[in-house]
Amino acid sequence: MYSKQNAEDMFTMREFGKNMAYLLRCLEAGKSAGINLPEQKDKPFTNFTR
Repeated sequence: MYSKQNAEDMFTMREFGKNMAYLLRCLEAGKSAGINLPEQKDKPFTNFTR
C-alpha cells in the first residue's frame, strides 16, 4: 500500500512535528520564567548585483 519512500517521509514529518512541539513548549516555558527572546538588530542591506 505505502512505498518505502512514503513511509520514510511520514516518519520524518512525525519527528519534525514532535520537535516543533518541543520547541514551542520550550519557548512558552522561557516566557513564563521571564526569559525574553534576544533583541534583533536591523539587518544591513547589501546589494551584490553588479
